[in-house]
Amino acid sequence: MVPTGQLKTDPSRLYEGVRKRARLWRAWSEVHRKAVTSKSRETRGEAREFARGVVRHIDRIARQLQQDRFKFLAQKGVLIPKSSGRYRPIVVAPIASRIVQRSILDTLQDLPELRRELCAGYNFGGVPGEDFGVPGAIVKVQSEITERPFYIRTDVKSFFEHVNKPLAIARVLAFTDDKKFAAFFETAVQTELADAARYGDHVKLFPLSDEGVAQGSCLSPLLCNLLLKDLDKQLNDRSVVAIRYIDDVLILGRSAKSVFKAFSAAQETLWSMGLSCYDPRLMEDKGKAEFGNASDGLTFLGCELIGREVRPSKANRHQLLQSVEATFEDSLRLLAEPTKAIGARASYAEAITFVSKIVQGWANTFAFCTDDRVMGSLDAEINRLVDEFTNRAWRRLRGASALNRRRGLGVFAIADRVQPVSASLVKSLRVTSTR
Repeated sequence: MVPTGQLKTDPSRLYEGVRKRARLWRAWSEVHRKAVTSKSRETRGEAREFARGVVRHIDRIARQLQQDRFKFLAQKGVLIPKSSGRYRPIVVAPIASRIVQRSILDTLQDLPELRRELCAGYNFGGVPGEDFGVPGAIVKVQSEITERPFYIRTDVKSFFEHVNKPLAIARVLAFTDDKKFAAFFETAVQTELADAARYGDHVKLFPLSDEGVAQGSCLSPLLCNLLLKDLDKQLNDRSVVAIRYIDDVLILGRSAKSVFKAFSAAQETLWSMGLSCYDPRLMEDKGKAEFGNASDGLTFLGCELIGREVRPSKANRHQLLQSVEATFEDSLRLLAEPTKAIGARASYAEAITFVSKIVQGWANTFAFCTDDRVMGSLDAEINRLVDEFTNRAWRRLRGASALNRRRGLGVFAIADRVQPVSASLVKSLRVTSTR
């Protein structure tokens, strides 16, 4: 059973808090939850393998932390293409490192002073608590747009890539005088790629120096939030309301003049930190920044607000259907050779199960949305994709042998058992049994 709940944290003994087994188990639970629904088959496989020996692994991590022997291993870099033709650099750490990073985050967020700082403004991203996250941000937007209908929606340019890492680290460590933890934390937020050479010039996109923090690390939102706390305070001291979700910013005001005045002040604050945000008045920033009146509709954080209705954006709806379709197509391709499908965990049953997790995760993310008509149409489209996949999978397996048909459907074949003993011993047993 995984221990849950908040643990007491002494700001002068944070390192001891990080290595507590209860906190490591809580961290593993969160890491595992995200890994098993990853789009990456490699990540899902790594999580399953780790889960098989999780008790032994957690004990090993706790022991290494206790003996000051834990090392953050080199990470894997992933370049995700963007519509602009550029790439989003994602950093994927080994599971053990992710568990310890999550334990560090949970330990810090259990500090009352730091938690108060995170919850002080109108930032809703990377903040613990039921009233935060995307639902909390959307509720806040809805409560404000009647009085303040004019808006500017923008986001900080390449924020994670250009964060002043030393300054952000200093903001975090101001909450503790534990020198051992401070040194450990600085190591935890560094990026070292195991496969740097393969990226050529693109390796510069990864935060390998004092500029930038790793996208993909659970510690990066914390660093970014504390770095931008002054921006939150400055904007919300005005007549406008500024709602932020990490690097996404929505400024709401009673007039166009008020929101543009606040936007100019925000740019100046960001420039002082070596950052900037997209400008809705510039043609090259269209799509990244927008000015308008909320009475005509507003898109923010992947949600469309039309009157009092809230629904997932068209892009998010398309992405869900695309993920479902891609999973089914991948399975159908591998079902041509059922043993390969089994090895890749892409049998009919496993594809259906994974799609169910995709849909469940997506639905839970947008559970606060109120447009039932849109949600109903999505269910109808997923019904169609499931029926089509079932028919195509059966046609593909119909001509296979009974055993291969079973493999393709996802029912384990005894013939595929792994021998627990040496091949020579098995051979001897078979010879003996024929006498």
